[in-house]
Amino acid sequence: MKIRRLCIALLLVAAVADNAIAVTAPKAVNIGSDGERQKPVVLVEDGVAVGCRDKSVTSVEIPAGVTKIGNGAFYGCKALASVVIPESVTEIDWYAFYGCKALASVVIPAGVTEIGESAFLECWALTSVEFGGTVAQWEAVKGKDNLFNVYVHATSVKCADGVWQKPVVLVEGGVAVKCLDKSAASVEIPAGVTKIGNGAFYGCKALASVVIPAGVTEIGENAFDGCTSLASVV
Repeated sequence: MKIRRLCIALLLVAAVADNAIAVTAPKAVNIGSDGERQKPVVLVEDGVAVGCRDKSVTSVEIPAGVTKIGNGAFYGCKALASVVIPESVTEIDWYAFYGCKALASVVIPAGVTEIGESAFLECWALTSVEFGGTVAQWEAVKGKDNLFNVYVHATSVKCADGVWQKPVVLVEGGVAVKCLDKSAASVEIPAGVTKIGNGAFYGCKALASVVIPAGVTEIGENAFDGCTSLASVV
């Protein structure tokens, strides 16, 4: 009788084991001090960083796999002092970091081929820019949208094979279109320029002397308007 009861017990254990339901432990989630789940700081949609949840954030690491920093993604993040851009990024769109007044330095990956106009507008503290590619690659990037350089306060960009120096005068298609250094006391417009564009040196109050190359045939309206210190034009 005892043997029979033991056999029945073993059969019951086996049956329970066969019908057991597997239980999977839940995945870990980040929990904040308030007990709530922590949402990612950077909003990403289809590989594009489109926004920042926390405008008071001081540092951001954009997730790996992001290929583009979208239009105005970090607009108004005034406290943002540092940002890590992953190697996967190839494009930085218009106004991406507009108004990030505390941003002092940025490292741009070698794969970036396009930087939109005003991407770093009003980043007053941005004086250090590094690029992972060569000077020639950087020239190709800035060549797509030279106005990017108007709004970067760094006078140079450190590249993998040397340093690119920002010119004092922005030239496009033989036209001197803008002075990139409003504090310049003297300027020599590059040879090859045939026209000084409208308002090219507008508001350069410290400009005392300017050398214009022989090839210039046209000076646009208000080219030197507001140059209150200008005493010599050759």
